Amino acid sequence: MGCQGSKNKKNKKKNKPNVRRKGRNTETYRVRTGFKVTKESIQLLSKDEGDEYALFADIDEYFDREELPQSKYVTLLKAIKDNKTKEYTNLLKNYKITAMDLVTGLNDTVDFGNKKDVSGTDLNPLHWAVYTNNLRATKAVIENQIFNIVIAGKVPTNTGMANDSEISQDCTEDAFDGTSGALKRNASRRDTNTHSESRFGSIPRSLVLFWPIDQENLEIFDYLWNDLSVNWGLKSLKFILTMICIKENMNLLESFLESPTFEKIVNYMPFHESMDFLEAFIVKNERIPEEMKNDLFDRQEMLVYDFVGELMCLENKDLQNSSHQKLKERLREEDYERIKSSPKAMAKIEELKKYVQYIEDSDERDEINSLLDRLDD
Repeated sequence: MGCQGSKNKKNKKKNKPNVRRKGRNTETYRVRTGFKVTKESIQLLSKDEGDEYALFADIDEYFDREELPQSKYVTLLKAIKDNKTKEYTNLLKNYKITAMDLVTGLNDTVDFGNKKDVSGTDLNPLHWAVYTNNLRATKAVIENQIFNIVIAGKVPTNTGMANDSEISQDCTEDAFDGTSGALKRNASRRDTNTHSESRFGSIPRSLVLFWPIDQENLEIFDYLWNDLSVNWGLKSLKFILTMICIKENMNLLESFLESPTFEKIVNYMPFHESMDFLEAFIVKNERIPEEMKNDLFDRQEMLVYDFVGELMCLENKDLQNSSHQKLKERLREEDYERIKSSPKAMAKIEELKKYVQYIEDSDERDEINSLLDRLDD
């Protein structure tokens, strides 16, 4: 994407499959509630609405369980922290927790980057499972309960780990479409008025994604980022990409960029916001190898951004061997619609028309004029 000159792109497809793990006799749903889930809210959903959240527990069996008593909160948290597998597994399998973010209270400390001995009193079972590098406990929490992973996994506001914006702007259920952490979909994702930057940005940073990166635990990161296919939000996207680049861990970076989860979050944003993010955090990021950038933008779901980036290169009269023609041949109708849905992108493309005259090759000039006419349809 952008004016990078000619590229030797690879045709091989390196994408890892987006594994969706399910328990026996379970289905995948998306839950339309805020911090607390109910059986009724789940039963209203159709199966094809569950792209962003994997539900492992059997619904009927789960809601027939007793609620975990508050007196057992610390018992569960301590069992996870101390890796007492049998104890925490029994609690998670035999009780339901309909408000995971409220199961807190363990009087212990954690490290958060350079901050040492931060109070862990406000951390819940998911936090403790990830912090202690316990993949088995992380899976046990997620696969035996029904809860909002994004809400439960966020940086708690009442700790020294939250930044000013997270303290002053609480994350309410109005910003969410339920347990998946997805934004409310009252219209198509192509509707730029629905998916405003402020609303998309309201999804908080994820603490449970930070710790696997900080501790360089690829297994837990891969499980959370790839296997669960959750919309973690733009703040987490920027946050974890910055952290991975600081760590200079190429395995984490590869897992992050090659995941369909990355594509999902980028494509969910309004088009011009996606372009801004990709330009600032990917194209101009010198810590990401050029080969990884090329592989990323060569994927079908990301092709539209590379295509528009190539069009922007028309402003550069010295650009040689532009690949926009090859990109054009691979674009889908929905890609054109995605571009046309963005007034900012179309305004920029309109400005570029004056640069077509500087293209010396007449055939190439005709092709680009044909393309611009296509976008005007």
